[in-house]
Amino acid sequence: VGEITQRKNHIVMIDAMKELLDLPLVYIICGSGPEEDKLKAYVHELGLESRVKFAGYVEQVPAMLCQADCFVFPSFQEGLPRAMLEAMASGLPVICSEIRGNTDLMGDSWTLSADRKRKLCPGGVMLSQLQDADVWAEALEDMLSRKNCWKEMGEACIQRSQEFSLDTVEKKMREIYGRFAEME
Repeated sequence: VGEITQRKNHIVMIDAMKELLDLPLVYIICGSGPEEDKLKAYVHELGLESRVKFAGYVEQVPAMLCQADCFVFPSFQEGLPRAMLEAMASGLPVICSEIRGNTDLMGDSWTLSADRKRKLCPGGVMLSQLQDADVWAEALEDMLSRKNCWKEMGEACIQRSQEFSLDTVEKKMREIYGRFAEME
């Protein structure tokens, strides 16, 4: 979900989808942007039109998220990613890149996988190999193999997302500004 630009790194997921043809997966890209035509041509070149879908600009993102089993967010760079926060709030397990913003949302409660390629979080997985399609494919395979954990992961995402709710953030900001007012 978001603008289709190079920094969103959709190319790694398209390449990962090439490796997962035996699994019942569809990667849906919501949004539009300057890289859209290039990515569509690449998907066509690979013959993945039935596996990689371009939904265009989506006004009802929550409705789209309700149709998904997992949220994958391979960005190279983010601030505090609202799209990922919305996915977490909707209860989806997450596979994301290990970058600032994503790590803020996923939190610091994680363990390193046995192969040291993934950080396993209560709500999903963080990957540090941002351009390695094989690592992303393995993470998707692993996520599918742990379908029995999706509900628990989704609940962890909901709980974590509540730390970024408007009420919580507003309360924290009032505390911060209150301390500055006391200093004057």
